[in-house]
Amino acid sequence: MRILIDGFNLIYKFPDLEGLMYESRLNLARQGLLQILHRYAGSKKNTNILVVFDGKKDVGSPVEKETFGEIRVYYSHDLTADHCIKSVIRNDRVPANIYVVSSDKEILRYAKNHGCKFFTSEEFSGMIGKELHSVPEEPERDRPLAKEEVAEWMEIFRRKRNAE
Repeated sequence: MRILIDGFNLIYKFPDLEGLMYESRLNLARQGLLQILHRYAGSKKNTNILVVFDGKKDVGSPVEKETFGEIRVYYSHDLTADHCIKSVIRNDRVPANIYVVSSDKEILRYAKNHGCKFFTSEEFSGMIGKELHSVPEEPERDRPLAKEEVAEWMEIFRRKRNAE
């Protein structure tokens, strides 16, 4: 199964991640979504996930695409995520094999017109929630922290030190 996800659209369907967005902690919200999707993909066989985020990874970052485990992540840079999602659908040989996840009516209409299957972000987040609650969470293994995580922790420690 191939799943094409409107990243920020889905982030807002998870209350914890939505809270991070309102706190302007964009990188942590994106990381959180990718971790959720990574767990979800691990519970499914033959699931390929592509997530498209609006804008750049970081201010001034040239990164246009990267991977998070088996998840492919794209940043739209000066385009919109909607434009990139439509481009993926339009250029796919068999768009009927793609599941599009978004609550954007224009994207869902575009997906439907190209023969894609689709879920609203609300439906998909509910599916993920059910799936992950039925699968015991594997303890996270030691892994190197991403630059964003290190910076976030350093800021927390710096604030705590200055408060004392």
